[in-house]
Order: sequence, then structure tokens, then C-alpha cells
Amino acid sequence: MTEQRKAMFCFCMRFNLRLGSGDNVPFRVTPQITSFTPASGPVGTSVTITGVSLNQTTAVTFGGVAATEFSVKSNTEVTATVPTGAVTGTINITTPAGTAASTTSFTVSE
Repeated sequence: MTEQRKAMFCFCMRFNLRLGSGDNVPFRVTPQITSFTPASGPVGTSVTITGVSLNQTTAVTFGGVAATEFSVKSNTEVTATVPTGAVTGTINITTPAGTAASTTSFTVSE
């Protein structure tokens, strides 16, 4: 066994991973929100959310209230409209790999 194969074997054993042609387990990357703009606005505002692994976004929330309109622009950008009933709070994006929350709050203004 080559040194490279030994290293891969040790890595797989350490993290309880299996290698082989029959392992068809999907690899998912947890989404992350790195920023959003603007930082505040009233209901109806279009917000651009930037991050990582956003391609499979299934939901966006503002302060826990689901956005009824959002669009995945790329793996690093989603736009969403602040929904009726939204409150000041974090923006969350959900994908099959998990949910990401912004580190700062979006302020819903009157």
C-alpha cells in the first residue's frame, strides 16, 4: 500500500468513512450567510443575501417569518422580499444540508 493510500485509509477510519463504488451517499455542504444588503427596510424590500452553498435554498425567513418570494441567483447569492408580518431579527436560509442564520439582524422599518 502506498503512503498516499495509507493516509487516506487512516483518515477514513478516523472519521468513520467508507470508500467504494457502492457508497452513493450524497455530500452536502452546510449553507452560510456572510452578509446581506440593505441592513434595514420596510415590508416589500428586496434583500440580497450573500453566502456559501445557497444553490439549493428551499426557504428564507426574516425574524422567523417566511419570505413568500425569493430567488436563487447563484451558489453565493439569493434575493428575497421582506414578507408581510416580518419582524426585526436574523435572516435564515434553509437548504437540504441545513439552515444558516445571519450573524446580524435585519431591521424591519415602518
